[in-house]
Amino acid sequence: MSKTTQVDFDRFLGAIGLSPAEFTKPDSTELEALKDGTLEGEHRFQEAMVRYHGQPGRSPCYCPAMLPIAEAYYRRALDGDPEGLTNLILLLNYDRGNIAWGVYRLYLKGCLSRRMLGRALGDVYTDGKVFGALREAGYKPKQIAEMFDAASPEDVMGKDDYSVFLELPDVVQIFRGTAGQTPKGVRYGMSWTRNREVAEKFASWHQTDQIKPAQVWSGSVKRSDILAYFDARGEDEIVVRPGRVFGVRTETVGWAMAA
Repeated sequence: MSKTTQVDFDRFLGAIGLSPAEFTKPDSTELEALKDGTLEGEHRFQEAMVRYHGQPGRSPCYCPAMLPIAEAYYRRALDGDPEGLTNLILLLNYDRGNIAWGVYRLYLKGCLSRRMLGRALGDVYTDGKVFGALREAGYKPKQIAEMFDAASPEDVMGKDDYSVFLELPDVVQIFRGTAGQTPKGVRYGMSWTRNREVAEKFASWHQTDQIKPAQVWSGSVKRSDILAYFDARGEDEIVVRPGRVFGVRTETVGWAMAA
């Protein structure tokens, strides 16, 4: 790899919250070696997992052997290889939101094609909670929508999801499960579903996590304001342009969701 490509790769790592120095952690074999069949050994293993991965069982391990592999995938991605980009995303499973934005920046610089951007957004989105990660990192809904606008919907979605996307009616009724949100805040949410039961599940999860009353919202969105459709996780998900949901109202509010 050329020095210029190496510098670009280092900058890409920085854009997604990583650096070459991050790839100094022990690999899984070294961590497993801490176990010696005793309670003390198990404690050492769990402490190491927390220290190196934030929480027990988090993956992957950013060990030295992974850095040249990541560099090779990066070079393949810049050469236009979709599988190289997908493998890079899977390998750098650190912060999916920042990875999406880092790939978008490469597209804006002319380093990646529009098709590659779409492929990356689809890979990142279906494998992680992109919207939450991007918002937590300080990106605004408008910036997130810009990424989807820049990519072709056909490339972002799989074949089956894209077929559903093309058949959506002019106006779609959608639902969203939250806890303790306001109508204004909900309108700017980008992740909705056509399935009320899915929204109820999310409301229940948010209620448990945030210790706030569960809410199921309903609303409608024009077909022209739908950015993508995903059903890889069985969530019948509609990705909408922020602020474009209308007729928003609370379907359910309470501490216990109806069965």
